[in-house]
Amino acid sequence: MSRDDRSTTWVQPIVVDARGTHTATVQAAALASVRCWQSQDGPWQSWLAGPFTKTVRRAKPSQVDALAKEPGATCVTTDGGRAVGFPPVQYGNMPRTVSRLQVSGTNLARDAVFAGDPASRVIVAVRADLTTGKACAQAAHALFAWALLADLAPDDDPLAAVSLVSAQMIDRIAALRHAVVIRDKGLTEVDPNTLTAVAVTR
Repeated sequence: MSRDDRSTTWVQPIVVDARGTHTATVQAAALASVRCWQSQDGPWQSWLAGPFTKTVRRAKPSQVDALAKEPGATCVTTDGGRAVGFPPVQYGNMPRTVSRLQVSGTNLARDAVFAGDPASRVIVAVRADLTTGKACAQAAHALFAWALLADLAPDDDPLAAVSLVSAQMIDRIAALRHAVVIRDKGLTEVDPNTLTAVAVTR
């Protein structure tokens, strides 16, 4: 894709708190992505017409505080993580407050234990060997795809719980009935068509 083509591509920005832990941040990012879509108008149809691309960037806590107050922002805090989701924008029109944030190297401390919300209605299984930034994007893809199929109402909270699993285990989960499967294009970290995340109704 040329730079000119990319500038007009629709993307949903997600900003995560650099002081969070891995799994808690992955869950926060997935929820922030979907809740932003549920809560407000925006160019969602233009974005959904493409591969519903997401860009995950990390920021200092003070920057996350400021971004959470911006118009259109949806902030989600979990036990150990925080993320802010925004409506889709074209790459070329991304606000500088977001575009200047770091993308590569987002790999937060791994959680000792993270059980998620016991009331969750969907489990998002994510490969455990992905970096935090990659896992955030893949979990958000999976939860978003599940939400579209579930036809969620604006006030119907997805209440997802994230689980880190091995490559072998995620293959087994993907074989379950009604599993929503995400396979990556292979632009970063993994080979094309790699199974990275699966959403399953609890």
